[in-house]
Formats: sequence, structure tokens, C-alpha cells
Amino acid sequence: MPHEFVSGVFGGNRPAWHRLGRVVPDLLTTEEALRESGVGSVGARPEPVYIRLADDFRVAPEYVAVVRNDTDEVLGVHGDGYVIENFCDAFHALGFVDQRVWETMVLLRQGRIAAGVLRLPDLDKILPDGSHTAAYVAAYTSHDGSYALTYKDTSVRIECANKLRAADADRSGRCLTIRHTASKEERKREAAHIITYAQERADYHERQAIRLLQKRVSDQEFSELLDDLLPLSTTSPRSATIAQNKRAKIRTIYRDAPDQQNIRGTAWGVANAFAAFADHEATYANTTRASADENRFVRTVLKEDTIADRAVRALVAL
Repeated sequence: MPHEFVSGVFGGNRPAWHRLGRVVPDLLTTEEALRESGVGSVGARPEPVYIRLADDFRVAPEYVAVVRNDTDEVLGVHGDGYVIENFCDAFHALGFVDQRVWETMVLLRQGRIAAGVLRLPDLDKILPDGSHTAAYVAAYTSHDGSYALTYKDTSVRIECANKLRAADADRSGRCLTIRHTASKEERKREAAHIITYAQERADYHERQAIRLLQKRVSDQEFSELLDDLLPLSTTSPRSATIAQNKRAKIRTIYRDAPDQQNIRGTAWGVANAFAAFADHEATYANTTRASADENRFVRTVLKEDTIADRAVRALVAL
């Protein structure tokens, strides 16, 4: 089960990895995303907080409770300087009205958190080998204090709480974080600038891919990279066999995959072979705490410690 998922919508005919939520063929406008995801139905209001003294109760003036309008559920308790930013306002701040830009929008943790990502077709990149990259702009906020009002350019498609954590931990792009205080309205006007930063990220990824495409990698260098990343154990026959099998799968992808035909012999081709193995061939076990798909996500997105990540770092350094 996806972590803390309540409801959500996923556009562009791309379902979430957990296969929950509604999938629609096109990207969505802000109003459509708010409606179809359930995020727009969660309004919140401030209420006083009471403390008990002996047999009586009194208002604690230094605190405010954030209460959900439709269910009267308390979503969070904060200091009296806290100013509620309803979810709809947070997403409207990006400035898109009628444009179809939202690819995901989700409601999490019993309605305490809302998050989404938008994708602008103008930011898409078609690389010289024909592969495609997309840049995402994320927006998320919470009523329970776990997240400030946040806008950032990211490579993570937010689909659940785990992916939200991945996007929040991503420090590779620009980020605008706004505390829930009276001064937030002035800073919210900067939110649309995050689109410019997403363009910079898309351009960076394109430049890196082109550099890797231009860097030739011989068969000997490819073999040496396999030796470095998948060393053969001299003490454990089982470990040596596992490493040999992984090497064979990566070699097969690199040599025979249809999308390798025009890029074999380049660092970009090697990087894609390792990435295809990590994403589709590597085995991730079911555990008592998580499914194989969840463990795959943790390794490939949250930790970024797969063999593909190590291969890219080595290729860049060549």
C-alpha cells in the first residue's frame, strides 16, 4: 500500500506505481486537479486551543488549532503566529488558470498534506538519441506542520508520501519555502519564478546527456567499469555467481536493446544500460515492511545508491 495515500489524480495516462487514484488521459488544469484529486475539498479554519486547569478549561492564547471544515478533525496545533494557507490557494499561487499543466495531485495523511507536480510541454527535452526527458515543478504544503508551503523544480513525480519525501529531500534544484506566517503573501508572489529554475534544470540535463553522448567508451572501458562496480568475490562463490549474472544482463542490454543501437559505444549508452538494469532487471525482495515495488522505489529514488547512480558518477569522471 502506498504510504499515507488518501486520494489523487494522475494525468497523461500515466498511473501511479501503486495503481491507486484516478488516471486521466490529459494533463489537468488547476481546478480540475483540485477537484479530481480530492484536494480541493479540504478546507481548514483556525480554532482556539483549550487546556485543562483543575476542573475547568481555559483558552491557550499562544496556540491555534487547524480544523478541517468538512469533518471538524484537528489537522494540527501551532503557535499563534501560524496563518492558515488553504490547499487551493497554495496551488493557485503558481499562476496557471486554464492551462493543462498538472500531472499529479494527491491528498495524503488523512488530509493533512497536499502535493502535486506540474509539467510544461515547453520544458520537455528530446535528446539527440531520441530519448525524452521531462522537468517537473512540485508544490506541496501541510496543515500539521510537517511541510512549509514549498515550490521547487525536481525530477520526482510525486505520487504518495514516499515520493513526496524524495522530492523534499532533492537538493539538486531551486526551492522556495514559505513559512505559514503573515509575511507569506509577499513571498508567494515569487512562486511563479520556479518555472524559470525548472527550465535551467532541463537545460542542464540536456547538456549532461550531450556530453555523455560525445564521450566515447571502448569495450575495454565498459568491461573495466563492470569490474569496478560488480567485483567478483574470491571468498564467496555465490556472490561471484550473482555478480556474473548481473554483468551478463547489463552486457545484454547494452549490446542488444533496441534503444541502444544508436548510442552504443558512448558513455550515454553505457549509462542507459545500467539504468535499464536497475529499473527493470534488478531484483528487489518483498519484506515484512514493504513490497518489492516499494523497496525498488526506496533504492532507486530515495537513496539514489543503485548501480546506475554509481555508473553515471564514474562515467562523468572518465
